[in-house]
Order: sequence, then C-alpha cells, then structure tokens
Amino acid sequence: MGLYGALKAVEIGGPAGAWRELRTRVDVATATGVRHALSRLAQDVRHAEQSGTNRTVLREMWASAASALGAEIVDLGDGFLEITRGDSRTRVYDKVPPFNDEVAVQLANDKSLVYRLLRRAPVQVPDHLEFSSGDLAPAYEFLEQDAAPCVVKPARDTGDGSGVTSQIRDRRDLRRAVRWAARFGDRIIIERQVEGVVYRVLVLDGTVLDVVRRHPPSVTGDGRSTVAELVRAEYERRLDAGGVLGAKPLVVDLDCLLTLRRYGLNPGSVVEQGRTVPVKTVTNQNRAEDNETVREQIPDGLTDDALASAATVGLRFAGVDVVADFLEPIGERGRVVIDVNARPGLLHHYRVRDPSAATDVAGEILSRLLDIERRS
Repeated sequence: MGLYGALKAVEIGGPAGAWRELRTRVDVATATGVRHALSRLAQDVRHAEQSGTNRTVLREMWASAASALGAEIVDLGDGFLEITRGDSRTRVYDKVPPFNDEVAVQLANDKSLVYRLLRRAPVQVPDHLEFSSGDLAPAYEFLEQDAAPCVVKPARDTGDGSGVTSQIRDRRDLRRAVRWAARFGDRIIIERQVEGVVYRVLVLDGTVLDVVRRHPPSVTGDGRSTVAELVRAEYERRLDAGGVLGAKPLVVDLDCLLTLRRYGLNPGSVVEQGRTVPVKTVTNQNRAEDNETVREQIPDGLTDDALASAATVGLRFAGVDVVADFLEPIGERGRVVIDVNARPGLLHHYRVRDPSAATDVAGEILSRLLDIERRS
C-alpha cells in the first residue's frame, strides 16, 4: 500500500478515494497500535523516497536482456527505452512491451467483463457478483449463500493488486473490505474464495514463456517479536536490499488482519521460534523465497486455460493467474482463472527462490520484438 497506494487511491478514486484511504489507515492503526502506525509511516516515507527503484530495476532487466542479445539500449527518459540490433528497433515502457492494442488492454481492465467472456470460452472462473459500493445488499446475500469465505476487489484493474481482500466471512468484514476496494472506484466484485496454489502464467502469441508458483507472504517467529514487528522487520529488509529483492513492500493491511485471524493470531501475537505463519492470502507482496519457477509438474490443463484466457480477451501478451489444487479438485476441472493482466509484472519471474533457474522473460520478449532466433 504505502504512500504510492495512497496517491493511487486519490488519482483513481478522487476525493472519495482519499477519504476511504484515510479510513482504511485508521482501521489498520486501530488494530496494530500507534507505535506500529508511526513506524509504518516512516517506512512509507522511505519507500516513497525510493519510488524510482522499480524503474531502475526494470531498466537493468531490459539492459541485461539486450546485452545478451547483442542489442543496444538507449534511455529516452520517463521509463521509455529504445532497443536496437542491426536494422531492428523496438521500444518498451517500464514493464510494458508493445504487443497489446488499446482496446484489448481496456477490456482486460474490466474484471467483470473478463469473467463473462471467460465463462463463454469456456474457462472456469470463481462464482462472483458485481455490485456498487453504495448498495451492499446484493453482496450480503452472496456472502451468506455459502459458508466458504469470499474475496472483495475493485472491478477495475489497479495494476498491482491493490484493494484486494480475502478471508471475508461476515458483514463487518465485507463492509471493511468494500472501503479498501472502493478507494479505486465504486464498482466492486465479491467472489467465492478458492483454496489452492496460485500460478502466474506468462503468455505471448499463443505460447507460454514462463510459469511461477506463488505462495502467500509469511513470517517466521523468533519467540520474542510480535507479528507486527516481524512484518516491519521484513519491510526493512526489503528496503535495505534494494534491486529486485527490495521492489515490494510488506505491510499490515485488511487482508493481513483477516488472514491472521484465520490462524488464531493478530498483529500483537508473539509467534514461537521457528514457526512460519502466513500473514496474507493475497500473494502480490510475497518475497523471492515464496516463488518458484515451474517447468515440471504443472497441473494438467493449467497452461491451456491460460492460453485460452489471453486469446479470449484479445491479448497477445498477458499474465494469467490460475488457482489450482492437487489434492481437492476445484469444481470439475481442479482450477480457476482469477485474473488476466494486460500489463503483467515481469519482475515476478526474476524474484524467485532460485534466481539461477529463473526464466529470462525480458530476453524472450526482446528476441520476438527484434526478430532474433534464440538458441536453447
């Protein structure tokens, strides 16, 4: 979240987004205490001062890929890079290569529309409902139709998973989660939470470039520190690490509070030494150690669903998030698509447990753009 998230809430949600941002911060501060809130604010300021970190890391990623291909790179400024090799030339913007047309991108940003199209494909998606933040009655009814928890998220893509809350089990949870999601707009989606492992599948022109298995963020107890202190220490570690490892903060938010409750914990709980506990269900703030590059044992049909999802939305290039469960099949097919991202985060594919085994997705992308045949 951080100051970047606050500014995004104001930019996307306007004055209403700013007000809801303030209320959500008070909500977390009430749960974690003043000391943690002040420490968190200091970390947010430090993170804001390092706001150029992601752009620097992305530039290094493209530069390394270009060098390996014998290409030259020129920084045009403001995130734009020009890459040439012989008579071939291309440009990229931050993490975005020039593959998708604007119509497909705008369509992908509308999560409700994407779900409708995928169901017609047919690709399995979670049971869900779109509603307005000003009328929670339909969402209450949906929540109470089943004992399983729900997820609430903005109906419009925020670009980084902001505003998503899981583990919603009652009306109070729902009201709080709607405030978090409504920072980014009044259209909200509630969907039945699906248990399983999250896979990010990177797709380009009908082929799969990479698959990453993503586990939720967690902390390991030392027998002395509270969960809030462990989270704060992990945030500090990332700020100090810089580069790919320091690109993602880890903060206590509503998803964290509700996930901890599932395990009988709260931010003030002291975790015994050596015990590892998930502190979020949403994976977007996990660490490198929580991610694995997957080349074998990919669940049957998972990549087929990812390719079908990208094609249905009309995207040449996409990051498709699929939840799959080996032990207890989800629905009839054991997997569901929960997101189709037209501007996928490429750093996910480098921020993995074993960097030496990571797929050089930037190199694969540039080889296509510059029409270079890569040797395996």
